[in-house]
Amino acid sequence: MTASRRFADDTNNKSRKSLLGAFQSCLEENYPFISQKAGIHMLPDLSFDILGSRYHIGNRLNSDDTESLLIQLFGCRSLLNLQLGGQYERYLPSEEIEMIFESLHTKYIRRIMSEGSLFPDSNWSSVKSQFATIIAGNLTKDRVVSRAAKEVFENQAKPHQYLGTTIAVFVGEELTDSHLQAGCSFFDGNSKSSWLIRNLVNRIEHMEERNFVGYDMVPLEKLSKVFPFLNVIPLPKYYNDIKALDLLSAYFRWTRPIIVVTLGKVAASAMIFKLSKISAKSRLIKSFLTLGTEKLEICSYGSDNNEAFIHVPLEHPGSHQFGPRSLTKIRFYYITMQFAFFVASCATEVINQYSEYTQTPSSRDICTQILVHVEEELNSAAGYKFRANMIQAGKAAQFTEKSDKQPLTKFFDYLVMKNSKWYQRNLAQPVLYGSTPHTNKSISMAGSSHCDFYTTAIFGKSNGIQILDEQTFSHIASFGLAIGEAYSNERRQDLSMVWDRAHKELHWSIPHSEESRHIWMEQFLSLQPGQSYFLRGLSQLTDGEYLKVLIGYCQKKRWYPTLPIEKYAKGALSECVVKCGFWLQKVNLRKSATLFPTRFLTAKDMQGYPIAIKDDGAFMLRWRHPDGTQKTISLCARFAAPNGNRESRALSFTEHGVDIVDASGKRLHSSNLWRDGTSQASIPKSEFFSRPSGQLLLDLWKTVRQDCGYRVAKEKIAQMDKNREIPGQRYLASNATTEQILRQNCPPLEGDANFLLVAFLDEKFPDGGILRTAPKAKVEYSTEDLQAFVQFCKRPEFSSHPYSSTWVGLLDRDSPLVGLLGKNIRVYRTCRSIRSNCWSKHLKKMIDEVKFIIGPKDSESSIT
Repeated sequence: MTASRRFADDTNNKSRKSLLGAFQSCLEENYPFISQKAGIHMLPDLSFDILGSRYHIGNRLNSDDTESLLIQLFGCRSLLNLQLGGQYERYLPSEEIEMIFESLHTKYIRRIMSEGSLFPDSNWSSVKSQFATIIAGNLTKDRVVSRAAKEVFENQAKPHQYLGTTIAVFVGEELTDSHLQAGCSFFDGNSKSSWLIRNLVNRIEHMEERNFVGYDMVPLEKLSKVFPFLNVIPLPKYYNDIKALDLLSAYFRWTRPIIVVTLGKVAASAMIFKLSKISAKSRLIKSFLTLGTEKLEICSYGSDNNEAFIHVPLEHPGSHQFGPRSLTKIRFYYITMQFAFFVASCATEVINQYSEYTQTPSSRDICTQILVHVEEELNSAAGYKFRANMIQAGKAAQFTEKSDKQPLTKFFDYLVMKNSKWYQRNLAQPVLYGSTPHTNKSISMAGSSHCDFYTTAIFGKSNGIQILDEQTFSHIASFGLAIGEAYSNERRQDLSMVWDRAHKELHWSIPHSEESRHIWMEQFLSLQPGQSYFLRGLSQLTDGEYLKVLIGYCQKKRWYPTLPIEKYAKGALSECVVKCGFWLQKVNLRKSATLFPTRFLTAKDMQGYPIAIKDDGAFMLRWRHPDGTQKTISLCARFAAPNGNRESRALSFTEHGVDIVDASGKRLHSSNLWRDGTSQASIPKSEFFSRPSGQLLLDLWKTVRQDCGYRVAKEKIAQMDKNREIPGQRYLASNATTEQILRQNCPPLEGDANFLLVAFLDEKFPDGGILRTAPKAKVEYSTEDLQAFVQFCKRPEFSSHPYSSTWVGLLDRDSPLVGLLGKNIRVYRTCRSIRSNCWSKHLKKMIDEVKFIIGPKDSESSIT
């Protein structure tokens, strides 16, 4: 069956039980007007071979990017499970959050890892036998799952003790059949919850490590020692709550934990009801967002004083898989996880006091003393700051939770409601239909009015600024561009005027209050002339807020013609337009992506203008020349490639050359040249002629400087032009004939392409040697000789050579044309090439490398 026939069959004869079939049926029955107009189109090259496979990390990330992009493109109301998308939460806490926790100097992880001992087998056998009884009585589970469940229970639930005491255990509800079949514990598993918990605990361990000099970092696979985990429900889809609670009781009676950290309402309810029942909907379960505002409680699983423990209720990590995935809520969750480890650290301090006693107090007395010690620590300077930070984060999370609870409505009915608001705003007329238009006839109203559902397009990762394009820059510029030099009085005066305008778009991170005025102005003083104030303000937001603000304030123009308001009122427009986006594979995206600026700019507009830089450092400048012609300059700056979606890049033309700066105005530069003290700019003037279109780049630099009011020394420009040599013989191509090889000058003349190659070989390999072509980023022990030749061509004394930019263009790229080196080296030296494969430990894959075994300087050429 051809692809087109298969597509037609899928769209015309789709089962109503499928997602597409149900969607089509819903359109036909409830919205016939839209159903007649709707069209479904096949998009080629939209599939991955193994999309989201848990065995291929790269494809999992592709799956995340796919989901994130589609959710953003389809818009807020077109999805009921609105979220940022992706399999794994991308959360990077601020430095301040970690510094606050670090100041508490917790020691729990360090003590368990260095002084902890595994729970004794003699006491563990009773717990194991009870779990085995549950397995044996559950005949619905297959043998593979049953055997795996026993191993997982042994690995994850058996705790490590400190001075003979079980300090903390974690109780939750997570493992699935697939989880158990893979033999994974909760902490080491591949689920979303596991990834989040493992990431947070790993960060907490790093903070403890920094407080102790000489303390080695704990490998991630060994961190499970500090995270003994037990399921409230021992097996997936296990419905016997009584036996499940009996197992919990037996586990607690034998291990006797001092602290129980619960994950989610199911586990919390079991603790609240003293392991007598499970009721996740009970009103006794308080909101997890209030942790920090109320004191912890002492619970028990029996009447004995030695059957007491401190209950630390945390939200289930799986709650961040769904919904908006607010970074504000994940931030609070991270702080509460820090709090749990802080309480455990306080417990070890109390246990230390009784380490030499022959008789220790009861568990209830120890719990009481731990809570007293926790309160004392929280009343200290560091503890007060930590508690205040946790309370503030909890309030922010509560506010976010309330704002996320939006009314559930049908997608097309939402368009009708949006149309109603449009009428109210623009015509000041009564609403044409009810506030809850959930009847079929409401859509007929929409047919006589304008329904516009708009989504903002997002660039792929091969662009430097993810969701910007040319159409948004004029709007961004309206919020202000940096005037004058950095830290100049002219800049300060301009910022004072911008402050008086009180644009809320420039006050997302710093409020418009008099006491914040100095801090607000300080963030813009370092910008280079012409840089955007708006982009600088956005760069300080979190990823989620960054996207939200940028999408909200940089809307594009409609792609279809609009009618005057009067015609809307008369019902002249009867179309309902829904615009959606689609996903391209990353390979295809790189082929089709357009780098901005997409329009040709005047030289003056170039100063401070945002540019898009690809992952490999490539970018383009489009210049409207004073003579009216359009010039394109292709450049490469690997060091300036953005590391994330939020990083923006802009141009700044200085007396030393061309700078590439970030949103704060900080200059980006090559670490090698900067370390050698040979560069005062990202692309120094001395390197202009070592790059493609060197003369054109020099002309652009000179014109920009002059148009911006700076004097350009003509004698220096003349000297740079004078130093350029007349081009001589070209390098040998890979398919060069014997006649072309014999015509090469031996030794090469100064203007020849091979003059640079021979000079480099004489300097680097006078006695011969092995020329390595792989970078250290791929092969750690490489001598990076190919990269050394590129830097050799960029030296000030060779940068004006007519073939310097040619060699740089051929070799300074992701896939350098290394074959040309061997062809040209053989004219002057003996040379033998070897292709080898080696295993890269950090990249975890095989790497190809071409090596050249070169003879000494006076060796005879292999060309006869």
